[in-house]
Amino acid sequence: MSFAIIRAKKYKTGQHIRAVANHNFRTEPIKPSTNPKNKPKFDASKSYLNVYIGAKNPDEEMVAIRERIKTCTRKPRPDANKIVEFVMTASPAYFKDQPIEFSKKYLDDCLEFAGVVFGPDNIVSAQMHFDEKTPHIHIKAVPLETSVRKTKHTSKEVTVLNAKHFTNGHEKMIELQDKFYEFIKAKGHDLERGISKSITNAIHQETAEWYEQQDALLAQRLEQATAKERNANEAMASLLEVKKENGILVQKSIELNADTGRREKALTKEKEDFEALQSKRDAFFKRESDRLDAFIAVTNENASKVRALLKQSQEVKDVLADPATLQVVQCIKSNDRVRNLVFRVTQMDEDELTNASVFINPPELQPVDRTDQFDHDYFLAGLDRGPRYDAPDYSQS
Repeated sequence: MSFAIIRAKKYKTGQHIRAVANHNFRTEPIKPSTNPKNKPKFDASKSYLNVYIGAKNPDEEMVAIRERIKTCTRKPRPDANKIVEFVMTASPAYFKDQPIEFSKKYLDDCLEFAGVVFGPDNIVSAQMHFDEKTPHIHIKAVPLETSVRKTKHTSKEVTVLNAKHFTNGHEKMIELQDKFYEFIKAKGHDLERGISKSITNAIHQETAEWYEQQDALLAQRLEQATAKERNANEAMASLLEVKKENGILVQKSIELNADTGRREKALTKEKEDFEALQSKRDAFFKRESDRLDAFIAVTNENASKVRALLKQSQEVKDVLADPATLQVVQCIKSNDRVRNLVFRVTQMDEDELTNASVFINPPELQPVDRTDQFDHDYFLAGLDRGPRYDAPDYSQS
């Protein structure tokens, strides 16, 4: 939705009027400055598109104003408003993507409306600006009011400066806004009337004041951006410091990993050596265990044999305990022939023993006097050889 816009302002002094004219005619000097406040508010490269109606420069405008004021029938007061300026435009969206002829047509209709309000002869100048963001027109008119003044005896027509007649008071401005909207609507422009100030409670801002406000807002945003940039720089510095520390940690980690690798290799070698020693130890233990098992088996076998021999020895001892048997043994020891005979007898079967008369009536055996004694242990083991040791005399038992 786009709105029709009209604003009125009054000027009293020539200084103010000329300052406004210098801006409207783009004759104010442009001083190079880095301060955004001192930069022009328009694009000088587009100023050639501007259209000037009536006076062509500030001097001509001042002359036209003075000439028009001279038509007053009464001398103006020193503090009277010399001119009223209309600034007329529409919402920026209304001109978007439209050719310049479209904007000129609308501004021409605005100029026509100002002629209806003030009278065409009272309009001293108009400037159409196309070098700013939104096309608009500045119209300056001398606020002359012509009326009939009646006295008791006479009446006459008078012309005076009276800006109040056109713009003074809330009601006058509402009426002006209504008439402007109706006029523009009748000209075929698809615009809406602005919302009344009584509803919005909006307060008009002067251009300079608006720019100051924008500059303050820009400065605030710039300060915020600077603070953000400063914080970003600090964060970047911290990040770089962290990266540096991280680099040191990475280097230490690489060195530690290398040292860990060396240690792992050394540990692996020690582990292999230990496993080799374990294998040798296990082989040695197995070999010794097998030998021990064999030794135990042999020992057990020998123990069994010893037990058997001990049993046989005990039986022989029991036999030798008999005196008759002892005499037989002594005879066997004293006579090899008898020993051989005994051997033969032991080889005889039962029939042969029966026929052997030598054993049927054996002669009386006498003890043999020998210096060494019979070792029954060697005898029992079949080992009656070698040196003798003293043995008990069984013949005396």
